This record gives sequence, C-alpha cells and structure tokens, in this order.
Amino acid sequence: MAQEKETKREAFLRIAKNRTDRTVDLIRVIGNLSNTSNYEYDASDVKEIFDRIEKEIEIVKNQFKEKLER
Repeated sequence: MAQEKETKREAFLRIAKNRTDRTVDLIRVIGNLSNTSNYEYDASDVKEIFDRIEKEIEIVKNQFKEKLER
C-alpha cells in the first residue's frame, strides 16, 4: 500500500510543534537557574541571558515577517 506524501503544510505543523515544545521545555529549564539555593547570580547575569534570548527571537520573527511580506 502506497503511503501518502506529507504536504509542506503538514511538515511545517509537525516540525513547528516539536521545535516549539522543545524550546518551551528549555526555557523552563533556564528558569531552574533562579533557585538561589543552588546558584548565585546577579542582575547583569539575568540581563545577559534574556538579552540573548530576546535578540534571537527577534531575528527569527523577522525571518518569518520577511517571508510573509513577499
């Protein structure tokens, strides 16, 4: 029996869900670093983490925006 080929849309939805779920899980793990019983940090450390994450999010959002505007 021939298997139906996955459409580009189906592939996008499948992969996007998996990657989004993994990303959310990793963000939660970063949150574990806030436990001061195990870690020591200051405001500049926290700022560096979130500046880097936010920068990458903006880059990726712009990639999607550029493609959608075409």
